Amino acid sequence: MVLSAWLAWWALQQRQRVLDRLRRVNVDQRRLIHVMSHEIRSPLVCISGHAEMLAAEGDIDPALRREQARVILESGDKILALARRVLDATELEIGIVKPAFRDVEIRPLMAALADTHRLSAQAKGLALSVHVDDAVPESMSVDPVRLRQILDELLQNAVGFTPHGSVSLRLKPCDGSIEFEVADT
Repeated sequence: MVLSAWLAWWALQQRQRVLDRLRRVNVDQRRLIHVMSHEIRSPLVCISGHAEMLAAEGDIDPALRREQARVILESGDKILALARRVLDATELEIGIVKPAFRDVEIRPLMAALADTHRLSAQAKGLALSVHVDDAVPESMSVDPVRLRQILDELLQNAVGFTPHGSVSLRLKPCDGSIEFEVADT
């Protein structure tokens, strides 16, 4: 009788733990949807507004038409990037994609990342710099594809949303690991 009472109590405890976890997951999903809706809304408003202007009656200056098309394309790219981030995060979380760690020379990878964004930064009059602390090893075991995706997105946002000044990518040792920092003014 004591054993069956204990088993019933244990089963109730397990059920409560599962319900608590499901509630936390539900809250996390709602937060994700909330954040995504905010991130998607701005580019969609841009797409809608500029498409409406392009569709309006009357002659439109070719330079203005090109600018409106550019804004539509950039806004679409932002939505696609967000969708990719969510898909990648979901695939990692549910185990579809596993990180592929390998030794990578870190300084050339960081320089290549900066080069990818240098023209965009220069076009906006921004200084773009990379600083890898001397204490950072020459090579590190990382998933270069995922690391590049993450840092590329951070640099793209920093360059895109910084009106003037500078953007920097810094690597430094921190508590036995390496800290990657993208900063803007």
